[in-house]
Amino acid sequence: MDDDGDDEPLDLDTIRAKASQTREHASSPVHATISERNSEEGHHWEAPLPPENLTIPGEPVLCRNSRSEGHTVSYWPAKIMKYIPPKRRNGQAKYEVHFFDRETAKVSRDQFYTCFDEGFSSCTVCSLDGS
Repeated sequence: MDDDGDDEPLDLDTIRAKASQTREHASSPVHATISERNSEEGHHWEAPLPPENLTIPGEPVLCRNSRSEGHTVSYWPAKIMKYIPPKRRNGQAKYEVHFFDRETAKVSRDQFYTCFDEGFSSCTVCSLDGS
């Protein structure tokens, strides 16, 4: 699990408000033309919004455990608490998750399953005794 401390979590209301302002501003023909031109030149970039199919905060997930021993990948029950958008075009979004034992981590989307993801029902879940 990555906890580099560089990314600042944004709450969902802040992200949606910024997106709304951007959409309103982008609706003007002048701004749309500038945005398109900058996009073609590689200068304009906006961080993606969190997926609409995730309830943030509170989405229950099974999250990969970095403390797994050996070659077994195991998952722990957790909740997604915050979405952390990437800072750069080629960056990766992170999610702050809170595990049931009150540990927190910043993880990428490929490190957890929701109940709708293939693999949710077949992944190895850690027991309370750590096995």
